[in-house]
Amino acid sequence: MGYSRRQFMGLGALTRLRLRHVILFCVERGCIRRVMLAGGLTCLIWNAAAQVPRLDVSLEDRTPWFFLHGTGATNQVYRLLGSANLTDWEELAVLHDAPFVYPDYDSATLDRRFYRFEVWPKTEESDWKNQIRTPDDPFANWTAQTVGWVKFAILLDQPRRVIFQDSIKYPFHYDFALNRLPAFKGMSSEEFYRVSMRRDNQRVVLGAVLFQPLQPPASASEYGIQFSGVDPYPTDIVIEWFETVKRAVNAAPGVQVLYLPAFEQVSSAERDRDLFAARGIRVSSLERWLSDETAVCYSLVWAIGRLTFVPWAEISAAFADGRLRSTDVLLTDGVPAELPFVAGIIALVPATPNSHTAILARSQEIPFVYPLEAAERDRVRNLVGKEVFLRAARRDGHAEARVLDVDGKLDPGVKAEILALKAPAPIHIVPKARYGAISAPVANLVPADIRFFGGKAANFGLLHRTIPGNSPEAIAFSFDLWDEFLDQSLPGGRTLRAEIASRLAGFTYPPDMLALKAALAGVRDLITGATEFSPDQQQAIISSLAGFDPQRNIRFRSSSNVEDTEQFVGAGLYDSFSGCLADDLDDDTAGPCRCDPAEPKERGVFRAIRKVYASFYNDDAYLERLRHGIDEAQVGMGLLVHHSFPDEIERANGVATLKATWLASRASTGSSS
Repeated sequence: MGYSRRQFMGLGALTRLRLRHVILFCVERGCIRRVMLAGGLTCLIWNAAAQVPRLDVSLEDRTPWFFLHGTGATNQVYRLLGSANLTDWEELAVLHDAPFVYPDYDSATLDRRFYRFEVWPKTEESDWKNQIRTPDDPFANWTAQTVGWVKFAILLDQPRRVIFQDSIKYPFHYDFALNRLPAFKGMSSEEFYRVSMRRDNQRVVLGAVLFQPLQPPASASEYGIQFSGVDPYPTDIVIEWFETVKRAVNAAPGVQVLYLPAFEQVSSAERDRDLFAARGIRVSSLERWLSDETAVCYSLVWAIGRLTFVPWAEISAAFADGRLRSTDVLLTDGVPAELPFVAGIIALVPATPNSHTAILARSQEIPFVYPLEAAERDRVRNLVGKEVFLRAARRDGHAEARVLDVDGKLDPGVKAEILALKAPAPIHIVPKARYGAISAPVANLVPADIRFFGGKAANFGLLHRTIPGNSPEAIAFSFDLWDEFLDQSLPGGRTLRAEIASRLAGFTYPPDMLALKAALAGVRDLITGATEFSPDQQQAIISSLAGFDPQRNIRFRSSSNVEDTEQFVGAGLYDSFSGCLADDLDDDTAGPCRCDPAEPKERGVFRAIRKVYASFYNDDAYLERLRHGIDEAQVGMGLLVHHSFPDEIERANGVATLKATWLASRASTGSSS
């Protein structure tokens, strides 16, 4: 049949899966037509006025690709799939809410295209998608109270697809990638840094969409796009990425998009400003949005310390040789992706609130400011070498940064009292205790059992008894296994416990972060690469896992007694990993994984447990224990164990959550899982 500019035909089918709809289209050049559905599915023609999913396809003038138009409920997850033969399907996009319009750019090179359209209920684990809207997307993080942002990733083997992360739930790219992007499952932060921030062997480009601050939703006129990377990106590649992200942002007509280069990309962007302009891309900075401010405050706290200027390229070396100390307030002419721990940060160039440095500053309560006025920056430079008081705050809706000269003006006793106000609140932990067995079913565990199994496992017992039909059967490994593991002898004759204690013995808070990071990386490598469970321990672990299907992945979840307590949640400090019992029972070490043929190597349960144990020495986890003065002899790592339940939408294990909605002076609560 002939084709007009907009031509809508649809055939829908409701499958036997509850709450899931499928709609199919066959699209050929010059024709959009119906297709018959096989497999005995009931076929229905949707009523356009009904609140049921509908997919339409169109071509637009001057574009060679198809546009997919979806309508339906606003609280759903929409999954678009494409095929050339109705047999081999590939995921094109995951979108939230309707209506939506999504361009299929790959269709420009295809003669025929079938589309499948699935609808799933939105849950708390629906934390990524391939399209956002500006400026009020629910994924936007506004914790900096100025510029909002949504972080994204572009896999270089899927360069036309942008993966946006819920930047409230996942403020860091690494945490999101580890939990939601299968290609980076199990990577350390250092490994992820090498494949995301450096050009050599890069596998993913990271970035953020930045939203204009302090604008009513209907009046926002601009948004920005930024790419993260230590090495300057070639301009032609940046232009390609920019256009890809721009097409994935649903903005109102007339809204302008800007290129706001990250610090490491500023020089190359300024050098090639004319090349960007020739492609219709305007290079700018966040300062254009802050004309009525006197400062940008990325972290709203205070500090006292010696003001020390260090050029950005020398920060790591200055920290290593003692020119910069952890008690100093750093003044610098640039903000690289990684900074050592210092008392405060004053930048002489703008940063962005979505930067790794800004997020860490907020979480570690380090004041971080950029004075917008040149005269104020000059005044601050003249205070280098003196002790200063730095305060970052908001007053009457505006940022306020104050840098006061207090050199020689504070009585030592008064200064000590002031600094004591910044000391972290004490954490009351339940010291680990011997249980008498390495494992137990979680069904009978109570919160008091945190001393034997850690908080996650102990609290899971209560969850399982409360909703037995909606939580998996599980077991827990006790601290007994952890302690036995640490007591193994290394080749040099020293126990693993003693070796770790020796490597970390010299650190106090605040530590030399470069030395601490190196020491912790060495400890993690030691645990994952130079240790083994004894034959008796291996047999005991296998016996404990007898109730699990050896051909299905088993999830080993961190369960420390330094998390999930009343005073300290500890979310995200430790890692969880999946293991395949069949890989440990097959008497060989050759892949692929028997539980997941897509994994070329074996992924046994002993390997998974060691990786969880190694995460006890993650940088942020150990730093928090050091900051709170926790006795390492009283804490340890237990394990909560159940089958792994990733699905094709969520791609990871879910957790139960509690959401509180405040209305006047009353709060109502509801749960979701």
